[in-house]
Amino acid sequence: MATPVQKITIKAKFPLYKKEELAERVELITLEETGFELVAQKNLYEVGDTAVYIQPDYCVPETRLFQDFIAPSGDPKKSYLGKIEEQPRRIRAIKFALSKEPNGEKVYSNGILLPLSVVTSHIGTQPINAEILGITKYEAPIKLMGDTLLSPFPSGWYQTDEENINNVWNEIQFPIYLIGTQKIDGTSISISTEYIATRKNVMERFIKKGDKEVESTETYIRYGSKYQDILRAAQETTLVLRGELNGQGVGSSGNKLNPALKEVANIRFFGIDNLRGGITYKLSHAEFIAKAKELGIDTVPIIFERKFNSKEELLATCEAYFAQHVIEGIVVKTPDARFSAKIMNNYYDSKK
Repeated sequence: MATPVQKITIKAKFPLYKKEELAERVELITLEETGFELVAQKNLYEVGDTAVYIQPDYCVPETRLFQDFIAPSGDPKKSYLGKIEEQPRRIRAIKFALSKEPNGEKVYSNGILLPLSVVTSHIGTQPINAEILGITKYEAPIKLMGDTLLSPFPSGWYQTDEENINNVWNEIQFPIYLIGTQKIDGTSISISTEYIATRKNVMERFIKKGDKEVESTETYIRYGSKYQDILRAAQETTLVLRGELNGQGVGSSGNKLNPALKEVANIRFFGIDNLRGGITYKLSHAEFIAKAKELGIDTVPIIFERKFNSKEELLATCEAYFAQHVIEGIVVKTPDARFSAKIMNNYYDSKK
């Protein structure tokens, strides 16, 4: 998993155009260590420079270092950051009225890039990392009902948050056969015969009410217990279902474009694991689909299953789909499920 904050090297710089005219103040920056592109002030960086990069989807603190991002010219209404609890904090895709060639497709800038000297002037000789800079990943707090208890997430289970493909291009060797599935905007849920888990915790299904033990009314339990019962009835004690709880009244990014907001709350499953020695291992795509059909559970929509000859071909296929379908992104994986990553829809992300 890529670190939220890292020192990077400026790989290349490219001119940008506003319609047919060359942009005078800004240029496009690419980086050696990641596939993200950024729009930056012209000549602020030179090829080979070391700078500090902060990944998209993370949040900045209200410190002097980030004041120009939170409130440009002192006005938070001018901020390009997404709002967290009504305050501009989240780093998101920014669409510019600029293109890489005259009259071309508009570009998006992803992440925050800072000159190394600017960062060190604020933190001195301290190590440059997320903790020192105050960079965090926001997760909506779980609102507990009554006496429901949370236990730690099982140590042998991997976290389901997919890596952004811009951080793992070096792990892909083209040509490659990939399955693309819809990345649904909801909240992760993991279910076994023993546990119903959020992204970070296990939620107790039964709680004490006086002298009685009753089933919790928590959202995760209300929707996850059905699938726990399916696993128990099938005596599938070594399976872990991985899905996205989504729809009306359940967690999501808060994006008004989310198509799931029109649906009744549900769970769509994107994977099934085998549990061996307390550790989860992904089933292959074919095994996952076959087992899901056997259990009678809904899976995420499959968008494509095909060979790609290049990075450009893969991205073009996803962008063409995004142009027709307003979704959060596409998760791509190899048939054996050993590699998977998410390709985000910049337009969707820019609206969060």
